[in-house]
Amino acid sequence: MAINNLYISHAKYNFDSRLSKLLDCKNLQKSIDSIVVADYHTSIDDISAKNISLAIRNSKKIVIYDIDFTDFAFISGRLFNEITISNVDVEFVNCKTVELSTINKLNQVRANSEQLLWLSGCSITSGVGVTDAERYGTILAKKLNLPMVDLARPGASILYSADQILRSDIRAGDIVVWGLTSIGRVEICDDLDFSTLTIRDYVKIDKSLQYWNLDYFGSSTQSLMHIRMILQVINFCKKIGAKLYFANMFDTLWIPVVFGGHDNFINFATNVDPASPFIPSFVDKGTDGEHPGPKQHQYYAEKIFNLIEGT
Repeated sequence: MAINNLYISHAKYNFDSRLSKLLDCKNLQKSIDSIVVADYHTSIDDISAKNISLAIRNSKKIVIYDIDFTDFAFISGRLFNEITISNVDVEFVNCKTVELSTINKLNQVRANSEQLLWLSGCSITSGVGVTDAERYGTILAKKLNLPMVDLARPGASILYSADQILRSDIRAGDIVVWGLTSIGRVEICDDLDFSTLTIRDYVKIDKSLQYWNLDYFGSSTQSLMHIRMILQVINFCKKIGAKLYFANMFDTLWIPVVFGGHDNFINFATNVDPASPFIPSFVDKGTDGEHPGPKQHQYYAEKIFNLIEGT
């Protein structure tokens, strides 16, 4: 083992070559076999992903500079994985590292052991365009006389909402109300969280983040994936003894077709906006002129309450 300190960073990092030697694919094995112990610097571009293990396991100490491991990229993941499983002394300098508590983000957590109302969904369920007192979740919680845990987030996709429900501390006897949005949304990783994009937002982002062809939006693949996410939540709630009620707020395609016969399903997207066949119409609109207003939220609350009470 002839590698003493191995300094690792990204390819553009400016190492002082007077203090350490460049380690790359060409001299890696020679450096390991040398009888002269020396300090080296490298990047994954220099040694390649396939040589990370060999370089790290033949070094006395690893010092990593200026790498953001929270981007969850392939290269940084390969490096972090290797230093985690290798029995080598590692020092991080000006790096962002991954912690489970950061990855395991939830909008809210359970505050007590009493029966709770869990609310999940997108901007409609979050109450964009109305006050908190006017949105259907708040009204419903008062009607049911239950504390509410709010998992909803503006712009949330079905995938995001399902993930929040499946990882939350929902227990037997709890009531879960899920306001379903449209299928055609995708998730982009943003600082170890998800950023949801509709096709309208997707075409505006940097090309390097456009992972999907535009034909993916509304495709059979995307539709089936989201339908199965809903089925997972149905199965989860059934298994733990929670009562799930799911309301279609926005989808005018396959959700009401697939789940229309489910006892705990209600479809609010029965009339479309004359200006677009993909957007439901509302009794009134909120302050933003786009989302449902107080009357529509009151209607949601009454109908969901009747569904829960079986009236």
